[in-house]
Amino acid sequence: MLRKKYKKDRETLAKDITEIGCKSIILNIELKAISKIKDHFIYDVTYLDNGVVKNMPVITTNILGILETIKPYINTGLTEQQISFEIGSNEETIISRMKSPTWKKGNTIYPNKIKPSDDKKVD
Repeated sequence: MLRKKYKKDRETLAKDITEIGCKSIILNIELKAISKIKDHFIYDVTYLDNGVVKNMPVITTNILGILETIKPYINTGLTEQQISFEIGSNEETIISRMKSPTWKKGNTIYPNKIKPSDDKKVD
């Protein structure tokens, strides 16, 4: 057990870490669930990125996979939402979704009547 003096809320901890010159560090990794993707787990990762606390769900096979997943996004200036979208759009996740029994062929982000190829260029 940690002594009470070592227990701090995330904002205070982030401020203290930034003051000593460290701008990026993982604050917490918590296993949340087993993923539908075979041999994968869902982790909740809280980390400090350039002085900003970010929280990210990461689906990977192990803790080392978490580091590999978030490393390209550290110090990029992207928001938490942008990073979540990018992580959720990786090839492994998309293939898993396509194999899901709930996947319907022809699913698209565009309504049936409007597709990118139908867009007209405006001069």
